[in-house]
Amino acid sequence: MQKLSSSIYVCKNCSMKNRKYSRGNLKIDYEIQDDQEMRPNNDSKQVLGPEDCKAIFSKITPKHLEMMGLSKLNSDPANMIIENLTVVPPPVRPSV
Repeated sequence: MQKLSSSIYVCKNCSMKNRKYSRGNLKIDYEIQDDQEMRPNNDSKQVLGPEDCKAIFSKITPKHLEMMGLSKLNSDPANMIIENLTVVPPPVRPSV
């Protein structure tokens, strides 16, 4: 999906401009290509944290999920971000 969309600069449906994304450890870096959208520090490179990604994913409508071949019940991208990770206490863990 990333390779296919990297050559498209403007969405044909909503006229929204695409950004260049790259993955890092627990973050996504993206570059703003529009001067009007620049942040106050005039830095074109920004960072999306897990909370930002979850907020964006939760705004995807069921209609758009269906177009992408996903289901709101079974494969919602917002549910794929782990918020809570349970860890068993040391006495229950197996010894090495």
